[in-house]
Amino acid sequence: MKAGIIAGFALLWRLLLWTWSILIIGIIVGVLGSAAYTYVTTGRLDVADPRMLSIVWWTRTHLLFLALILLGVLALTLCAWLANRHQEKVVQERSLQEEARYEPHFVTPFQGVVIGEHNTVTIYSGRVPPDHKRPQDLTPRYTQKET
Repeated sequence: MKAGIIAGFALLWRLLLWTWSILIIGIIVGVLGSAAYTYVTTGRLDVADPRMLSIVWWTRTHLLFLALILLGVLALTLCAWLANRHQEKVVQERSLQEEARYEPHFVTPFQGVVIGEHNTVTIYSGRVPPDHKRPQDLTPRYTQKET
């Protein structure tokens, strides 16, 4: 249950990140574009009184309502960011555990043991299996027959 909620908030984070990015970039581009258009068409840059803008009037009129909505959205954004951060941390820990499982095969130097007779050869790389009995001497012994 907890993992599902965290996954949902982490997924929501991507949407919120995209939304906040579009809003912030849109506001910046809109203000700069409006200022540039005003300057190009009139030859001067006149800034209107901000108290006369309709958005400022609406904000001053409905301040409590706007504050509740902003706090709710900011709390949702914070929860989504924390869930995404937690999920990324879990994924990183899992990948480190997976890496640690296979690491000894690549880090340990190659040690080979050849065991067998005639044409049968078994080659072990890395560690020799613990249940394998090693021969004492791998060189064949030649003895001379006594006459």
